[in-house]
Amino acid sequence: MHCSSAYAPTSFGGDTMERSISKKMTALVLGAVLACLCAMGFLAPQPALANELAPAQLTAQAGGGDNPDVAQPITKFNKTIYGTTKDDGSYCWYKFKTSSKPGVSYTVSLVANGSNGLGAHCKDSSFQQIDSGFGPTAGNGSTCDAEFSSGQTYYIVIRARDGKSGVAASYALTVKQIVEKPQAPIIKNVKAGKKSLKVSYYKTQFGSKYQIAVKKAGGTWKKYNNGKKLSKTIKGLQKGKRYYVKVKAFRHFGKKWIGGAWSPAQSVKVKR
Repeated sequence: MHCSSAYAPTSFGGDTMERSISKKMTALVLGAVLACLCAMGFLAPQPALANELAPAQLTAQAGGGDNPDVAQPITKFNKTIYGTTKDDGSYCWYKFKTSSKPGVSYTVSLVANGSNGLGAHCKDSSFQQIDSGFGPTAGNGSTCDAEFSSGQTYYIVIRARDGKSGVAASYALTVKQIVEKPQAPIIKNVKAGKKSLKVSYYKTQFGSKYQIAVKKAGGTWKKYNNGKKLSKTIKGLQKGKRYYVKVKAFRHFGKKWIGGAWSPAQSVKVKR
């Protein structure tokens, strides 16, 4: 962009008049220069910094707007986050990433504490709204009706219900991660041996490792870890006695092992 200004001196009969005209023309020239610099971006105003708030109350720049850059990451699921919306009508932002593993689902719930209701939405990674809105009224709770795909980033946007200045609302936000447990294994066969029994079973969905429990009629269960194997021979049993056997699967997720239900027990009489 090219900026220019022209100044042609004019002669008047008097020093006072000349000084007055000179000052006015100088002001006009400075004004033109400043306007030129602003248009070129040299004097553009700097954007306001986001408010420094506690993690549970991290809020977008004044006035709200779609600004995911200030979203507070949620890294621990199944824990409640307490916060308060800004009284200038701006938003509170959160984000979380879903697991890429199958059999994992998520729910987002929000409770409006105090006397003011909330306005809330869930949005996808392209920042498009994916729900019908789940802002609860004062003293009540609500759950987001969106479906969350695996391995994706989602945003949660919260503000006072009317979004107007002078209104603030406290809230409790919970993002639950629900990991599907492995199904109970189906026992394929239980075969009696001499002072032993052999149990075999089918692989079950989400089953990473298996555990076998055996007990004598009227006794207590004894557990055997069997890793990824789908059969095991239990030795050292009393001959001629009836034993019961059942199997349980475990799923490895994160740093935890999640156990499913036991299979129905089957019985066999050990050979004499």
